[in-house]
Amino acid sequence: MEEKSNILVILLIIVIISIGLGGYIVFEKKINNNVSLDSKEIEKKQIIQDKENKKKKEEEIKKEEKVNSTFSLIDEAGIAYVEGYVEKEHRSGTMYFSDEGDVDYLLFHIVNTDSNDFLKWIENSKGNSFVGDKAIGIGCLNDNIIEYYNSSDEKEDAQYRISKNDSEKIINSTKDNLVKLKLERKVYTGGSGTPMCYSHITNINVIE
Repeated sequence: MEEKSNILVILLIIVIISIGLGGYIVFEKKINNNVSLDSKEIEKKQIIQDKENKKKKEEEIKKEEKVNSTFSLIDEAGIAYVEGYVEKEHRSGTMYFSDEGDVDYLLFHIVNTDSNDFLKWIENSKGNSFVGDKAIGIGCLNDNIIEYYNSSDEKEDAQYRISKNDSEKIINSTKDNLVKLKLERKVYTGGSGTPMCYSHITNINVIE
């Protein structure tokens, strides 16, 4: 009888230990799962935060660039931030002694800029086919896309094309609907004949 009682006690102890051990394992798994979920959530939040920080930094850099023109009369090159509107001018190939045919040439009229040197350079360049009164030629319109040629010491007679989105913004600009541009003219110490869709500007970008 006493032996049976001892066996029952032992079995009871084993059951209690098993239940306790099982509960601990379940509890440990729950903790590990929570830790795993917390880690993933933290990692996800960090990725989002990093993207926001990167975007903010890019916007700050872009904002700083907007207000600092670097165009210089010394080498007739640099960046000029301008605000204005475009005007289309139909040009005949015969009039310009060219066999390229007729083109719709675009002159960008400058209303605002922080670069006096750029305005002086335009003034000094008057008489040139690709410069107007406080205006600079930016190329030709071809199927609602602005295309132009430019020569610099880096690239001679290079062809450029402004994106469809930026072309539309420039084309739709008026005296009452100005558009802001970043114009970059690279150093050019050479000289050669120019096509009808030439521009003295190397890179043209719309500023949002």
